Amino acid sequence: MTGRPVVSAPTDETALEAFVFRAGQLVEWWHVPRGGYGFGYWVPAVVIGDNGTDNPERRVKIEAQRKDGSWRVRHVYARNLRDAEFAAPAVGVPERDSR
Repeated sequence: MTGRPVVSAPTDETALEAFVFRAGQLVEWWHVPRGGYGFGYWVPAVVIGDNGTDNPERRVKIEAQRKDGSWRVRHVYARNLRDAEFAAPAVGVPERDSR
C-alpha cells in the first residue's frame, strides 16, 4: 500500500484524554448517513472547537461542506475524526471562503 499512514484519534480512554483538536485544524470525519446500512465515508471538515474533557464520549464541534456547497456545523464524537494531514490521499479538502 502506498501513500501516507492513516492516523486516527486514539481509541483507548487514556490516550484520548490527551488528544485535543485545535480550532482551525483540518480533519476528516467518518460520516455514516441515516439508513446507510453501516456504510460510511470520510468527509473533509474544519474544527471549530474542542472542550478537551477527559470524557471518552466527548464531542468536537466541526464545520463540513455539503454536496450543494453550503457549510454546516456538526457536533461529532472525537473517535470519528482523524487528522487530515496524515489521512490517506483523498479528492481534496474544500477551500473555505473567508467571511
